[in-house]
Amino acid sequence: MRVILDTNVYVSYLLVRNRRRKVTDVVEACLTDSKIELLVPQEIIDEISRVVVEKDYLRARIPQESQEGLLSALREATTILVSRLEYDPISRDRDDDFLLAHGLAEAVDLIVTGDDDLLSLGRVGPIGIVSVAQFWTSLFFSQGD
Repeated sequence: MRVILDTNVYVSYLLVRNRRRKVTDVVEACLTDSKIELLVPQEIIDEISRVVVEKDYLRARIPQESQEGLLSALREATTILVSRLEYDPISRDRDDDFLLAHGLAEAVDLIVTGDDDLLSLGRVGPIGIVSVAQFWTSLFFSQGD
C-alpha cells in the first residue's frame, strides 16, 4: 500500500510522541511495516521544519531533537518525492493541492490527513483520503487477512 501522510499528522505525532495514540501508531507503522510504502513530498519535509520553528505553540512543545529525529527517520525509511510538480487547482485549499498532485503522480492508495478541506473530498481519482482513525482501522482489519 502506497501512502502519503499530511504534515498535520507528523506534527500531531511530534506533539504526542511519548504517549500511545492512534497517530503515533500510524506514523510508526508507516515507518516500519513492510506492507506500507510511505512517500514523503519534499514540501512536507520543508513544512515540518518551518512550522515547528515559526509557531510558538509548537516550538514550546516539540523539542528540536524530536523534530530532527523524525526528519531523519523519514529520510532513511521512506521515499522522498523531490520533484516540484505543476498542477491545476484540485481542492478548496490551494495549499493542499501539492499533496493531491504527488498522490496522483505516484499512484498512492491513500492520503492520511486531519485536514477537513482534504477529508471533505473523500477521494480524488483512485486516491482515498482518510483520517488517522480511518487509516488505523483499515490497517487493523487488513492485518487479519
